[in-house]
Amino acid sequence: MDYAVFSNFKSSIATNLSKTNDRSLNRLFIGEESHIAFRFKHRSELEKEHPDMEFFDLLELSEERLKNVNKPDYLQLNGDLDQKHHQGEFFDSLDDSHNHSYDIVFNTNFDTLIEPVVDPKSHLPTPLTSLGFLSESIDIDGVDYLIHESSSVLFNKANLLNETGCLVLASVRIYSGDIPGHFIDPISEKILNKEGFYINAILQQEPNYEMRGNKNFVTIVVISRNEMSGSIFVADLTTEVDLASNFFAGIDAQDEDQNLTHGYYMSKRDFYTLEQLRNTDRAEKTIFFNYDGYKQVLFKDLVGINEEDDSEIFDLATMSMGDVTDDSEHDDMTLLAVLREIPKNDKLNTKELAICIEDSWDNLKVSESSDEYDYIYFMVDKSDHAKYLEIFFNSELGRQIYYSNLKFRDNTKRLSTEEIYNFKVLIPEKEELLKNTIRAFDKINELNKSVGSLKYNFLQNPKKSISKDISLLDDMLLAAGALNEEDEILTLIRREEGPDIEFKQTYRLPVIPEGNKLKDGEFDNISNRISAGVIKVINSFINTDGGTLLIGVQDSNHTITGLKDELKHFFGDKYPEMPEQ
Repeated sequence: MDYAVFSNFKSSIATNLSKTNDRSLNRLFIGEESHIAFRFKHRSELEKEHPDMEFFDLLELSEERLKNVNKPDYLQLNGDLDQKHHQGEFFDSLDDSHNHSYDIVFNTNFDTLIEPVVDPKSHLPTPLTSLGFLSESIDIDGVDYLIHESSSVLFNKANLLNETGCLVLASVRIYSGDIPGHFIDPISEKILNKEGFYINAILQQEPNYEMRGNKNFVTIVVISRNEMSGSIFVADLTTEVDLASNFFAGIDAQDEDQNLTHGYYMSKRDFYTLEQLRNTDRAEKTIFFNYDGYKQVLFKDLVGINEEDDSEIFDLATMSMGDVTDDSEHDDMTLLAVLREIPKNDKLNTKELAICIEDSWDNLKVSESSDEYDYIYFMVDKSDHAKYLEIFFNSELGRQIYYSNLKFRDNTKRLSTEEIYNFKVLIPEKEELLKNTIRAFDKINELNKSVGSLKYNFLQNPKKSISKDISLLDDMLLAAGALNEEDEILTLIRREEGPDIEFKQTYRLPVIPEGNKLKDGEFDNISNRISAGVIKVINSFINTDGGTLLIGVQDSNHTITGLKDELKHFFGDKYPEMPEQ
């Protein structure tokens, strides 16, 4: 549990509730906070018994004595907000006298509920009771459900609240690439509503998407007897904003600009998950900052029929695609597979959301995912559009738009064809940019294949691969901007001279073959010609598309000669000694 995040919210919600009451708040802490306070109380009592004992010795003695002691799960505070936790009253269990009596109930490390199951209506013994499900069913929308004991515990905790009280549940999860939701399923929420309790707020830390370092994130759910006119407060949980105060300020006090950082109220029927809201916001920002020169269309504007809604026509069309001729109307038709069903514990960050079917390998990628992920095929009239849609939906913006359309409240994450048809797509206004996007993507794929082949060759025969492929690897890294300065220069030296690269052995020092001597006046003439040649090269670069001039390299064989002799000749002792080259 991130105690800084939860502690700030807990303190603020108590402060705001106390402003509406003319008495001390009756607060109940369940679970870990009660255990911690009990330990502290026990250690304080030991400290009075052993005033001269060192702190760590005292701590060790306290933990040793508490090994076989059951730590109470409940702590009640009924004083002012400054009352110390260890001064409260501890309980091992609660009875009916506690119902309807608390202003705030805090429960840290609340476990995700096990979703209720449909009552099998069998008179025979069922294994469900042995799995923790209660035998008495509850009717929800005409369907009888058996609830798990974990849900029953939640309902009992909610029943502790007085008419204006709040139940604050906090749960910590480890982000592993799946889409984070909250820990109360839709059926359990309907049962809560039936009992007269409502989810008023959901706040959640933004997960560590890179999955490096601390992967924990906290979710807080606030429940009360107040229906809040069908609204819910949503926010990204942070220590930098007093979200509890924003929650208590109410819907009338919030800005029109809905910002998850400060939290806002929205219609409960329009809320699915915080991650869906985050991706809606991210997509809008990405479009604003990065997609100038693109037009917004719908997916249905670029594709045709699909295998589900038009199965007979689709089958006929795909058969004709396998036997195309030069004058066939299906010459340019291409299939596009779009991910439409996602398992409960999905890892969408590793999946291709759209696959353009160009060969058997693409079909294999779709079929390999069929056990967990379900793709649906669409017919696309233009192959360029099919290829672009594959690129788009696997891009950062495409994924944001896809995730923003995952409007699921239960574990059945299946997109309808209508929902997919209404996906937003940003497509270049100019056809040339669309084609260049596809061309660049194809080149990147070819580069990936080449790198894979080079790696395979290297592992097979490192010695041969080093001598053969090192220059090619440097060229790839140079194009990717991933070489350090020294390797970048060495890569340039290995290239042939051309419009954008020239080699000069010196800037103006004549190169005299060994054993030869220059006549009087020849040195200056040759020096002037050399420097004029250098200036000429520089001018040519300025007047064209630029280039690189390397001085200190023989243009005949690309041997590095350096500038040591030239600097020594013209500057003598005034110039410091050059390092070895």
